[in-house]
Formats: sequence, C-alpha cells, structure tokens
Amino acid sequence: MKKRFLTLFLALIMLLIPLSSCKKNKKKDNGEDITNVNTPEESVGPNDNDRDDLPADLDLDGQTITIFSIAQWVAGEEFAKLDEETLGDGILEQAVFARNKKLEKRLNCTIENVESLGDTNTTEMLSTVEQMNQAGSGRYQILVTAGYRMAELSLRGLLTDLAALPSIDLGKDYYSQGFNKSLSVGESQYLLTGTFTMGYYRYLMANLFNKALFAAYEVEDPYAMVEAGEWTYDAMYNITKQMYRNLNSDPTEDKDDQYGYVIMTGGNSSFTDAFMSACDLHVVTKTDDNYYEVNINAERYHDAIKKVLVLIKGEGTLSGNTLSAADVYGKFANSTAAMITTRLYGVEDAGVAEMGNYGVLPIPKLDAAQQDYYSYVQDQCFMFGISNCFTGSTLTEISQFLEAFASESYHIIKPAYYDKALTGRYAKDPQSVKMLDLIGKNVVMDPANIYINSMPINTTSFRDIYATGENTVSSLLASQVTAGRLRGEVATINSTFQSFVKDN
Repeated sequence: MKKRFLTLFLALIMLLIPLSSCKKNKKKDNGEDITNVNTPEESVGPNDNDRDDLPADLDLDGQTITIFSIAQWVAGEEFAKLDEETLGDGILEQAVFARNKKLEKRLNCTIENVESLGDTNTTEMLSTVEQMNQAGSGRYQILVTAGYRMAELSLRGLLTDLAALPSIDLGKDYYSQGFNKSLSVGESQYLLTGTFTMGYYRYLMANLFNKALFAAYEVEDPYAMVEAGEWTYDAMYNITKQMYRNLNSDPTEDKDDQYGYVIMTGGNSSFTDAFMSACDLHVVTKTDDNYYEVNINAERYHDAIKKVLVLIKGEGTLSGNTLSAADVYGKFANSTAAMITTRLYGVEDAGVAEMGNYGVLPIPKLDAAQQDYYSYVQDQCFMFGISNCFTGSTLTEISQFLEAFASESYHIIKPAYYDKALTGRYAKDPQSVKMLDLIGKNVVMDPANIYINSMPINTTSFRDIYATGENTVSSLLASQVTAGRLRGEVATINSTFQSFVKDN
C-alpha cells in the first residue's frame, strides 16, 4: 500500500511541476514503474535558470555524503533517509524520500542524515565543526543549521568559500539572491540558502487571511491590491478596523471577540520581526567593494514604526505579549481573526490546516511609493556550508552534490511544501501560488539580522516597541548606533573576512 501511495505521490509531483517534455519511466529492480520527478537535462522554455549545469554523466562512485543538521522540532526531518517499508503517507515525508532517492540514483552516491533536533540556540554546530577541523576527520560533508549559528562558523574561518567553487552557481533561481547579497563579502561567500529548502519556507514571514470573512464583509480582493501595488499598512488597517465584533456579553474587548488582525508581540515573539524588511528599513548595507557599512535612515524608521503601531495598537486588532502562538493560530482557525502575521510554518498547525480556507499575502509595504514588497526569513532559517577541512577532488565532489541537492530539491521539495502550505490547493489556487512566489523571491536580509550575535541592533531590537506601542525608535537608534558599538562591530566583521583573503 505504501509503495502504491509513493507512486501516486510522484505522479502528483509531475502535475505540480510544469514540464516541456518527459523522460521515459524508470523501472525499479522489481519491475514497478517509478515516474521520474525531474525535467530532462536539456530543459527548454523561457527560463532554464532553475536547473543545475552539472555534467549529465556525473558519477560520485558510491561516495557517502553526510548531512549534519541541527534544527528546531518544527523544521526537522528535511534530510531524513527513509526506506519504503517505514515511509509514512505525509506529502513532505514523501517528497524528502523522492528527492533522496533521485539524488542517489543520479549521482551514484549514498546520503547519510545526522540530525540533532531541539534547541538551535547552542554552540553544538560550532564545537562540532571546530573538533572535526582540528582532527581532520571530514566526518560531515554538508553543514546545516539556523542562519545566525552558521554565521558564527563563517566568522571563525571554519567554512569554504562557496563563490570560489566552479560547481556552485550562486546565480541560479534556487538560491536566494536576497541572502546572497548579504552573505557575500568582497569576492567571497561562505554560506547559502534559498527556495530549495523547507527551512527557508518554514521561517518565511507572511500574512494569512480568512477568505470566508473577507467575502462576508465584502472586502476588496487583497490579491488585486497586491498586484496594483496598493497593499500597504494603511490599506491593511482600513480592513482591520471593519472586522471587530463583540462575540460575548462582556462589554469590553477581550480575547474571545472577533478581530480583523491578531498578532503576538513582545520580546519572545518573532511575529513582528518581518516589519523591518517589509518597510525597507536597513541597519547595514554594502559598500561599492561589497563590504559592510552602517546605513540607517532614522527618519524613515520613525515614520515606519508609527504606521506599524497604528495597525498593531489600533481599532480591530488584538495584540500583546500575553498572547501565545497557540492563541494566534487558534483564533485564526476558529475564524475569529481575519488576518495574522506568521512564520509560514504556522500553516502546519493542525487547526489552521483543518480550517483550510485561507489565502497568503506578503507583509504590506510602508506606502504606495515604496518600490516593491519585501520579505523576511526569520533567523532560524537553514543555511548551508562546507567545512574548509576538505580540499581537492573531495571538495569538488561535495560541491557538486550540494549543487545537485539544491537543484533537485527546488523541483521536488518546493512544490510539495507549497501544497502543504496551501492545504492541498496548489493546483487549484494559482493566486496564492503567485503570492508565495512573490514572497519567496523578494526576501531582503539585512546583514544585521544574520550576524545577530555580533550586532548590537537588529530586527529583534524593536520587539518591545511593538509591545508597548511607544515609538521610541529615535532614542533606540541614537543609543545603539550614534553612541553605541555598531560601527565597531561592522568594522571587525569586515576585517575578519579580509584576513581570510590575505591568509589564502
């Protein structure tokens, strides 16, 4: 039964991925058909930048590639090595299995998964790689964990310069160009991520809206507003304040009422972290020679925070640091919240998944004058690196595997996660698919939000402002930037990366 489900799943993936032509079906040893889930190497069409350019006959000669990952529980098992007898029926589990099987067959290699699940806020990855490099053991070929933890490895000089590896093409669609812009330093880049990994999508920030409530209140089509460039904080607030309804006998507003917007705020909430990128606010940008520099527009910060606070603290919104993530998802699932802001893994909440009838929107623009919608991926997002203990042909083969892994995952994992995010509506809801593509491709990642353990100010610095409702951003910037240590930290990071170039 499980084998039959796998065949049906692979057939579904074929429908989800637009193909110009197909290879012949492959046969398993037992003669059972397995539909090939990839497009042919000679992919044709308007865009072939989503396929790797590795040799068609690439053979890793049976090498074992070990992926060492540390993940929160919610982001686990993305690299799991399963067999058909223990394989479950979940679409994501099936996708991981299909991806691994395809890679092993295509490259003639074996994938080993070593995963540590739990708290990423430890030094486990750092200490493991330091010990591995000192011993020269080469135990783990691919390293993956939360971005801010991987950034520590790059600053310690433990990783290979991926930009120097001919097999890795950082310009491909499956790599995030927003992250590339921030992760590249000078002519080097030590980490990568992108739309090939569920870890990227699970921590991607977006708005969800209840389609039934929007229809009942005859709200203007939000998809049309996005496409017209009119999805702004003002527009969202105008919708929000229409939708409050007192649902109980209590004369005061409380958690049991219906709201247009519900958001958890405070020091422990990541739900507000996307506002910085969405409003095109920066702390650190790049110089002409591609190093980091402090670049803050204090006036724009003040104006943006003011608009965000009108939404968070205004009519029709339920917010506060006494809310939990469960409260937010619970209200959305029972249709007493018309909109929420969430890391996208909120769609995996059982209540939200069962509710089903929701759409996906980008975080609003600051105003109509802003050029585009900008997205944010929370700092738990997976980043990938390769230890610099590898050299020569071994390093070449590892880089070839990583490139093939990203390419194949983009075509297998991404559509499967979309189907999960859209509760099985991938092929039926093209507007939400379009929104997810927009959100995923328009990520802006301020370097301050990558090197958060070094930077004295980043998107989390504004969490208390969103909780209190007091726009103290001017004094915050003055204390942390003008009179603080930000410029010194940026200079230290620049000199650290420059030293790696001199050492080589």
